[in-house]
Amino acid sequence: MFLNEAPLGILCVDGVQYPLVFLFLSFFPVSEIQYLTPFPIIQSMADVIVSLILVLAILAGWALGWVFFLRRRGNRKANIQFGLLLALFSLCVLDNLLVHAGIFYPYQEKYFVPIWYTWSLGPLLFFSIKFTLYPAYEFRFTDAKHFILPLAQASFYWILFASGPNSQEQVWDHFIAPFFKTFEGIGTVILLFTYLALSYRYVKYKQAVARRKGHFWEYSKSIWLQWTLKFLFVLAVVNTSYIVMDFVVYNFLGWNLYSVKGFSYLGDLSFAAMLLWLTGRGAQYVLGVAYPTDKQLNAFYTQNAWTQVDPDDRPFAWFEHDAAHRDPELHLRRLAFLCRLSSRQVRKLFREKTGMDFENFCLNKRLESYQAALGDPRFRNQPPKAIGLQMGFFSHASLLKALKKG
Repeated sequence: MFLNEAPLGILCVDGVQYPLVFLFLSFFPVSEIQYLTPFPIIQSMADVIVSLILVLAILAGWALGWVFFLRRRGNRKANIQFGLLLALFSLCVLDNLLVHAGIFYPYQEKYFVPIWYTWSLGPLLFFSIKFTLYPAYEFRFTDAKHFILPLAQASFYWILFASGPNSQEQVWDHFIAPFFKTFEGIGTVILLFTYLALSYRYVKYKQAVARRKGHFWEYSKSIWLQWTLKFLFVLAVVNTSYIVMDFVVYNFLGWNLYSVKGFSYLGDLSFAAMLLWLTGRGAQYVLGVAYPTDKQLNAFYTQNAWTQVDPDDRPFAWFEHDAAHRDPELHLRRLAFLCRLSSRQVRKLFREKTGMDFENFCLNKRLESYQAALGDPRFRNQPPKAIGLQMGFFSHASLLKALKKG
């Protein structure tokens, strides 16, 4: 079997052209492949499958990143940080794809297109977690230190991209290849694990506080974030093992592991898996099915007598006893799960018993809590904006809009 040169997105097998998407349905062996245009490094079915997985990760991460930029639920600052995380992570995976597919080989000047932002991933993850757990937190001048290295990396590639081919070649030969790439890889690993550890510490602290005196939604959210970070840590360890193995073997034994068939797949797929994991968890947030788990909810029902009220009164009991409206991520689908009812039943109960839909009822409860908190001594030293964010409002602007409307 011989694969001939073909247009972009088309695979030519023995003179017959097939769309690349059909390769997933193909079970024929490929013994020899010459796929010259436009991907000179794709030489096997495995290469194609890995490339398609990377494409899936890029498209999913990029699309969901924009969803977080535009969504009006949750905390606005957390949404922006997580949206940036997914968008920049997608660009990093795109860089891996272009290397894997061999785009950079015939067009080496494209190698310096500034799409590699690995030093930004850790800080963005950390602040998305921090704003999720503490919506009233505001950026401070001291937080600038977290973005010094990410901005330095981004500035370096943008300046290099604009400097022209001659300067790029000199910088590559005398700085990037012999020194900077190794330093950058080590920095990526250190930053990622440092911010994973910092994020995990914040989550565990919030979890301990919520267990003692918080609400069920706070505790279950912290558990959900904890498992998000734990599995991300496992994927990061796999990816780091690939980086460390390649560095040690090449520098101390002189062996090029890229010549071992399938070795590069480990790095590409583990990196893309991290993006897919974050994308999947983010999608759960958007759909309102992130937390709690069945096991957590069952345990909560057995420990709290107020949950045994009539099913028709459960939606309102969650607002009264657990302040469910203070969760900025509260979704009709999640409330229905908490009440062990369908979304349609819950929506109908709100209309019949309050004359309002779910969204307006939540808005009124948040306004009531905000007005009560203004006279609460516990909030005496906090500005109105911070109080509003703690009562479940998406942003300060949404609080002002609600006050004006109310």
